[in-house]
Amino acid sequence: MQISPNAFYQNSNLKSIFINGKVDNIETNAFPTTPSLQTVVLGSATYINPNIFACTSQPTSPPQNSIKEFKVTGSVVSLSDSAFSYCRTLESFEIGGSLLYIGKSLFYQCGSLKSVVIPELLGTESITNSMFYECSSLETVKIGGSFSSIGEKAFYKCSNLEELTLNGSRVSIGNSAFSHCSSLKSITIDGSVSEVGTDSFSDCYSLTELNMRITGSIHSSAFYSCKELCSFDFSDTLYFIGESAFSSTGLSKVVIPASVTSIGKDAFRTCTSLGTVIYKGVEDPGPDIEAFMGNGQLEFAYVSSKYKSKKFCGLKVKKDDTVVSSAHDTNDHNVLIFALVMAISLLFAFF
Repeated sequence: MQISPNAFYQNSNLKSIFINGKVDNIETNAFPTTPSLQTVVLGSATYINPNIFACTSQPTSPPQNSIKEFKVTGSVVSLSDSAFSYCRTLESFEIGGSLLYIGKSLFYQCGSLKSVVIPELLGTESITNSMFYECSSLETVKIGGSFSSIGEKAFYKCSNLEELTLNGSRVSIGNSAFSHCSSLKSITIDGSVSEVGTDSFSDCYSLTELNMRITGSIHSSAFYSCKELCSFDFSDTLYFIGESAFSSTGLSKVVIPASVTSIGKDAFRTCTSLGTVIYKGVEDPGPDIEAFMGNGQLEFAYVSSKYKSKKFCGLKVKKDDTVVSSAHDTNDHNVLIFALVMAISLLFAFF
């Protein structure tokens, strides 16, 4: 079965569509000018093409449709780019079975969207670019499967989202992926994160809990202005911290491992609560920059007796093997706890 373009054109009294069987193809503009349509429920679907509700970037008066719920009780093969873009009244989306492919900008500016449930992703390994861009009402996202990437601006300005849990391995988080998620308090990724892109979590003012192990690089302004972020565990395989990466955060103490060989300008600027900095390496990773400007109470960084440079990213240094050694032990303990928590969560998920 196929739903062709304009199949329900100008059905002004149509409120709901229920199709128990399989729909092979839903074409672009399949549901134009259906102002009363609120619910679509399908048994299963193969291809759902772009912009099936003919929504436009500018609101129309009267609106072309009032779709609130879209549900597929079975599986879907492909959700194309922008399939539901600008569906401003859409509140919930659910797939009962598996999904193979997700396109970009899938729910772009769906301002009323509150809940998305996709239990199993089979072929797709990424949450695509701008997938939930400016879904300002989004509260619940449940997507099963293992991810290798979270695309650029994937959750940009999802200002009502408070927490998110995803599975993945060596996940790359794209530029501005969670930028301006002002209510986001907690994010958990059950696996390592290889890269955190530019502005990934910038202006996430409520973020307090990061349950992820970042093993590679943290780019410019990644956590800029995360004012409630008071602690951060730096992995012993992290090697790069970009410009303004933690600027204007609530960090009170940072323990930077020896693996970090490059720190950018203003990386910890205006962290007004920052009182303790410990570096476990032997050479300055930012010899020509100031990384800690605007931190009035911060006078020096603790380093080991083997440290070779006169300063640490513009700070004076104080050699104290006891402080550095005890900080190393604490970091190992945190990593062990993180690994134990992840192992327990995976065990419960298996059973």
